[in-house]
Amino acid sequence: MTNDLITEMANSQNVVIVLPKNPAISAIACGLALSLSLKKQNRQIDTVCQSEMTVEANNLVGVQYVSTNLPGRNLVISFNYAKDSIDKVSYNVENGKFNLIVIPKTGNPPLNSAEVEYSYSGINDELVIIVGSSQAEEANFLPGLTENWKIFCLVPGHNRTLASETAQLIASLDIMPDEDIANNLMLGLIAETNRFETAAAADFETAAALLRAGAKLSSPESATVTGQLNLENGNLERLPEMPKVKTDWLKQPKIFSSGESN
Repeated sequence: MTNDLITEMANSQNVVIVLPKNPAISAIACGLALSLSLKKQNRQIDTVCQSEMTVEANNLVGVQYVSTNLPGRNLVISFNYAKDSIDKVSYNVENGKFNLIVIPKTGNPPLNSAEVEYSYSGINDELVIIVGSSQAEEANFLPGLTENWKIFCLVPGHNRTLASETAQLIASLDIMPDEDIANNLMLGLIAETNRFETAAAADFETAAALLRAGAKLSSPESATVTGQLNLENGNLERLPEMPKVKTDWLKQPKIFSSGESN
């Protein structure tokens, strides 16, 4: 199952990341971290959710790009057409511009530019990843959804949070997270474990890797979501800064939970 998803992601240029309806902060954080990671590989990524994002998600990087619908990518140019009024349609590229040329038949007036309309249609995505829910039905609202689309569900694993699973997936794709990705995952991890009160060993290992990647445990901007993380001897941020790793940033078994459904 793990290898199936990694293989599909390696071969998919267009990916839709679906957040469940009324998602938890951890699901939003992980979905956005995955989206930012895949964009580092110059993929076309859409992040969608049936629900509007809440104020508490404002501290997450990329939340402004979450949409409630899936836009088309094919530009459609429409205009009024009279039968047998067009001789031919051609195109050329000149000075970096694409020119669509509509030539009317002799005796017919030229196309009225005021009547030209533009729109988008067509969904080219074929891989859907639902983050934070095991219900494939969460993707049913997507337009053009067919049985040819491959749907995977990324959910918490055994003694592993969703944030840890997502971090493992990103590492398995040989993507080194930047500070924004690491911070999103850390905020998700903190929220999911109630500020580490319910964290398992694997989650602490993930937190350490995220710190090395540039994440912060707490900051003025994230205090509304994470609260203040303090030990008896002081704030966790007083720990010495750890060097950032360049490759294989999360050295753990390449395991995460996902479910596949057509």
